[in-house]
Amino acid sequence: MNQPHSESSRKSARLTPREGSDAPVNGSSDAAVLIVDDEFAFAGMLKTLLELERFVALIAGNPETALRLMSKHHFDAAILDVRLGERTAAPIADALDERGIPFIFLTGYSDLDELPQRLRQHPCLAKPVPPQVLIEQVKTLTARHKASVRSS
Repeated sequence: MNQPHSESSRKSARLTPREGSDAPVNGSSDAAVLIVDDEFAFAGMLKTLLELERFVALIAGNPETALRLMSKHHFDAAILDVRLGERTAAPIADALDERGIPFIFLTGYSDLDELPQRLRQHPCLAKPVPPQVLIEQVKTLTARHKASVRSS
C-alpha cells in the first residue's frame, strides 16, 4: 500500500504542471484529490482552486494515467469528468469504489446515462460549477474518507 508523502516533502517539492506527473506535491493539507479531466486548462484551474484551499491535487487526462497515479499515490477523494474523449470515467470510478475512495462526477453534459447504473448514485455537479460549491463537496468527501479510515 502506498504511503502519503511526508509533510516536509510536500512543503519542499512542487508539482510540475504537466498532466500525470508523479512528482511530490506542494501543500500542507493531508487531503489529496485526484482530478480526472481531459480538458487540461479546466483541470489546471481546478487544481489551482483546490491548492488555494490547501488540498494536494494531481491531474490525469485519461483513464490510464488516472489508474497509474492511483497505484502510486494515496487519494482521499477524486473529481471525475464523465466523458474522457470517446471513453467514460467508469473504469476509474470502479477502481475508486474498490478502494473506498469517495468521488464526484463533474460534467458539462447530462451524460450520466452513459455510466453503469451502479455508478449513478455518486454525486454529480454540472459545469460550470460555482467554486465554493465544488470546494464544499470536496471537503465533505475528504472528511468522510478520513473518518472511515480512522474508524477501520
